[in-house]
Formats: sequence, structure tokens, C-alpha cells
Amino acid sequence: MNKINQLVCATLTTTLLLASTGAVAGQDKRAISGTIACGGNHFNRVGGTEAQRSSYIIRNFGDTPIRIDQMTLFNASGNILFSADGATLPAFRNSTLGPGDNILMPNQSAQILSNDILGESGLGRNARPITLKLDWAADTKTLIPNVGLVRFSRARVRSIDPLTGQPVFNNREERGRHASQCQSTVINKGNDDD
Repeated sequence: MNKINQLVCATLTTTLLLASTGAVAGQDKRAISGTIACGGNHFNRVGGTEAQRSSYIIRNFGDTPIRIDQMTLFNASGNILFSADGATLPAFRNSTLGPGDNILMPNQSAQILSNDILGESGLGRNARPITLKLDWAADTKTLIPNVGLVRFSRARVRSIDPLTGQPVFNNREERGRHASQCQSTVINKGNDDD
């Protein structure tokens, strides 16, 4: 390898290392409050035999407890489908957040499904896709919470409840899954001297 090729390789390697270091450092965003928004969907298709749903996962990677002060779910037109303040949050799947408990401690995570908020019935075509917004806050500057969306589809099987005679739908095998990150739409960094 001649000297020019070695110099080009060394320059590219250094540039890539610095770029990746900067990308990791950029993930260390700290704030005292903010709003995080996620997309999602909630509908039944294929004659009601498939459920398209959303799972939202909130993680506190910081070293400070965070509060979920508001949770709002909007339909495609921007109308509110569901809204809860910190005292009236719905029960999360793993019980780390819920009614009367809006504090996510350091290293805790919480999960909630669109079914937990909207029930088993799917939304009509004009009401979807949906948007979830979470307003959060902390007492001191901390890492911005990590919020992700997992959109999944499952087979939906209709049966009759033998006690009530009413139709019951059970979600069965998974047919598809896609994960994506949500984004901070508002960040209150507080005093920059902190």
C-alpha cells in the first residue's frame, strides 16, 4: 500500500471514529422536562381476523426519577381519543406506572398496549393512524426518557363465551412486528449552568 492510500485510510478511519463518538455523545441529552411523541395504529382487518396494535415502552436510563405528567392519544384528525394526567394514568402491563403512580424510577421501564387504552375494538379508517404524546418532568436535569413503539399484528379468533353467550375475541399467533423510536418534540433544558 503506498503512502497516499495509507493516509487516505487513516483519515477515513479517524473521521469515522470521531463521527461515531459524536453520535453517541449526542444521545446523552439531558433536560428537566419535555414532550415525547410516537406514532402507532389500532385497527382490525381481514374481516376482523387480524388485529394491528401498538405497544409503547418507556425507559428511564437516567439517574433521577421522572414523572409522567400527561398522556394523550390522538386520532388521525388530531382529536383526543384518550387523556390522563399523572394521577389517572391507565394500568401499565408491568405495573411500574398506573393509577396514582406516575413515577418511573432510574433503570425502570414501563409498557402499555393500545388495547389497554382503546379496548379490543379497532378504530375506523378515518380515525387512524394514532399519535401518543407523553409529557414528562424531573426534579433535576436527567437523561431524556427513551420511548419506543412496537407495532405488531396478531391473528384474531372469535369464539362464544359459554357463560354469557357473547362473542369473545382472542389474539393468537403473531404475524408481524416492527419497532421504531419515538421523538422528543419539546425539551426544557432548564438552567444551562447545571
